[in-house]
Amino acid sequence: MRQTDSKTAAHSAVSQPEANTQKQGHDRVLRDNIVPQLGRRIRGGRETWVVHCSRAGKVAKITLGACATIPIVRARAMAQDLLDEAPTHSPLSGKTALAAFAQIFLDDCAGRWKPKTLHSHRHAMSRHILPGLGDMKIGKIERSDVTTWFNKMNMSKGGRNRALSVLSSLFIHAEIRGLRPPGSNPCAGMRRHDMRFKARYLDADEYAALGRAFAKASVTSPMAVRVFRFCALTGCRKSEALMLRWSMIDGNRAALPDSKSGPKSIWLGRPVRKLIATVPKTGDLVFEIDGKPVCPRMLQRVWDDIRSDLGIPTFRIHDLRHCFASVAVSLGYDLLIVGGLLGHADKGSTAGYAHLSTRDVAAASARVGRHFAKVIAGKQPRKAYKPRRRGSKPDKLIAAFLRSKDTLTAFCASRGLEPETFRRDVENWRSVNAKLAR
Repeated sequence: MRQTDSKTAAHSAVSQPEANTQKQGHDRVLRDNIVPQLGRRIRGGRETWVVHCSRAGKVAKITLGACATIPIVRARAMAQDLLDEAPTHSPLSGKTALAAFAQIFLDDCAGRWKPKTLHSHRHAMSRHILPGLGDMKIGKIERSDVTTWFNKMNMSKGGRNRALSVLSSLFIHAEIRGLRPPGSNPCAGMRRHDMRFKARYLDADEYAALGRAFAKASVTSPMAVRVFRFCALTGCRKSEALMLRWSMIDGNRAALPDSKSGPKSIWLGRPVRKLIATVPKTGDLVFEIDGKPVCPRMLQRVWDDIRSDLGIPTFRIHDLRHCFASVAVSLGYDLLIVGGLLGHADKGSTAGYAHLSTRDVAAASARVGRHFAKVIAGKQPRKAYKPRRRGSKPDKLIAAFLRSKDTLTAFCASRGLEPETFRRDVENWRSVNAKLAR
């Protein structure tokens, strides 16, 4: 894992296993390189030891306990005990053909994926992976084999990237099953195709033109325009707007039990609440037409007319989300706050989001929403927001650590702190002060 200071880096191996990162559903699992079936599962702010072992022909995930109370050496011993108890007469080995292992991989991991994702993975496996690599032995496939297969695929760049990602997950699962040595994934580090995606952003005049196009379309398709306005004012995805139910709305927040990135909060500023107040309640869903869900195809037809009036035929509904994020950044909000607004699950781009106050995220959503309400109405927005300089003094624990000569591990042990969590707090404090010093 990335370390930001030598004091922490020198002792990080004591507090966590040597690890390979693997995402499972909405968890993040750091797998041990010594006992590959052992992993540190990070879910929210909680970290637990889990063991992947064979039970009834399938891989079961068994929880050992909290990482804070079980040292790594003890966790490895417990994991090995469980693995020794597992049946050893598995018909699988490194000589098993990839085609034979592929179905086992999909069945074992199906519970981690949503139905649409599982369907996509099965499609990639049957149409693109198995025809090129299916007859090869799972333990004998090397980087050169994967590179040759990848370069021969006759499909879009996005399709190639998705197929490579599925294949990489298969090899990780093969390592967990003991069919390949730890860290031998031949897909690891392979350079994906650069998609070079560029979102289209609007300036103030274009937003005013968008507002006029919305007003024109509202005459014949008022509910569709409400969906577009809702996406523009909140930065949510179109699918999230269409799945929104009245029961999910609580004051200035809409709590979605599921989305592309899992459970999510959509923060509702005053312009959004005023918009929702104009929607008639005809059923469970907020956005309905004659008691039925809004048809995505109808939405797209209305949107085609709107972007034609706007004069930007390539402007997509999803670009409203990118514009929302762009405006939030231009108003001076930290990228971590923006990640909270958009509900990003990628902890690499929104590191530390779990420690943010929801009040800060809600305030940012309300401010960006007010900005959009003004520019869409053709009004001149205020100048870019400049955040106030906050006090840069560390809290007492961080200040004590900075004064001490102890290693981070020793410091945490003397005060009963969880090393990994405290390390992140120190990194976040240093990141904030680096920005204030600019």
